Amino acid sequence: MAERRAPRWTLLRYPDYGRLWLGHGLSLLGGHLSTLALPLLVLEQTGSATAAGLVGTARMLAYLVSSLPAGALADRLPRRAALVLADLVRAAVMLAVGVALWSGSALPIVLVIGAGVVDTVVSAVAGPAGTATLRHLVPAADLPRALALDTGRGLALGLIGPLLGGVLYQVAPALPFLLDAVTYGFSLALVLAIRRRLGGGGGSAGATLRADIADGVRFVLRSRFIVLYLVWAALMNFATAGITFGLVVVIGPADAAGLGVAMTVLALGGIVGTAIAPRLSHWDMQTLVRLSTASSVAVGVVITLAPHPVVIVACVGARSLLAPAAGILFNAQVFALVPDAMTARVQSTLYLVGGAFYPFATLAAGWLCEWRSPSFAFAVFTVLLGGVLALTLLPSLRMRSPDQPGPVGHEDSLGAVAGADLRQHG
Repeated sequence: MAERRAPRWTLLRYPDYGRLWLGHGLSLLGGHLSTLALPLLVLEQTGSATAAGLVGTARMLAYLVSSLPAGALADRLPRRAALVLADLVRAAVMLAVGVALWSGSALPIVLVIGAGVVDTVVSAVAGPAGTATLRHLVPAADLPRALALDTGRGLALGLIGPLLGGVLYQVAPALPFLLDAVTYGFSLALVLAIRRRLGGGGGSAGATLRADIADGVRFVLRSRFIVLYLVWAALMNFATAGITFGLVVVIGPADAAGLGVAMTVLALGGIVGTAIAPRLSHWDMQTLVRLSTASSVAVGVVITLAPHPVVIVACVGARSLLAPAAGILFNAQVFALVPDAMTARVQSTLYLVGGAFYPFATLAAGWLCEWRSPSFAFAVFTVLLGGVLALTLLPSLRMRSPDQPGPVGHEDSLGAVAGADLRQHG
């Protein structure tokens, strides 16, 4: 494919990328509908908040267990086949739940939780497989823009999907699941309509799934650039998630509508940030990381001193304008660093490690708020962010981008090999 750069808002004129973008977006929308509807269904049938919470816990554990094997499987299978099978399985599961509810049948809680687990495990294969196809659909020069569009789509659907799911569930509990199945059907049709080859299916002869997983993890660990970024991302995700949950505590259930508005503002800030991100794709990675961290520290200081809901929303919303840029640039550079045959398993490793501390952020924030106060919680997370900023300023921990020349002995040898492989065969 010619390395021609698309105009700013015409990336979807790459027809096959447009089909993938729309199909994945539809499946994401359907996924948000059922993600909300499943715990609501359990809560309605059992009256137990603990049982309803089991749905989310089971899905999180399923993702943690299946993430690495799913990435390796996504590389082994032809990527079109992986996406088609994922849509077929997810559509069948959600259609079965929807039809059972529509007919008035009471579903055992084990089956409801099982439906959520199956959806999660299959999505763990489809996610990295879909991301890995981008290099086959978009010129390398436009990857940052494509990744920004993907990120913005995810944020927008995360805002719309749960609201729509709640409304549909109130109309009829079966509707979110039936619509989810329909979205997977449309996604399947769009994937089948893609004309270009999507790669995959090139696993090593005789290699076990375990060996493939180990290869992906080794690739990540041997790249100093990737490891440093992952450490930074994991700590930043933990701290910023804790601060965001602190906002929930500050506003509280007494003003649920106000909390909804606040979360909407934060999501909109992230969407705008993804639109700005491609304009910053020429910046040095280290500069973006430092600016993003410094802005987070500044936000933490302000909201610690003035923990008012309006102040918190304004500061966190403004910070989210810059936050997506480093992640989008990093992911674009990973595509240049990783061979096509390993893209999915490396992506699944990145997702798993980058979000490793994320589930504990709300627990830590809630405990700190209850033990002392929201201001104290904000102060703790701000100190953590300050430590992360100090680490980014150390010369020995410079996050050198793969395409930047460095001193002999400090380059990623595996990354250099991967880059050569892409230049020869891409």
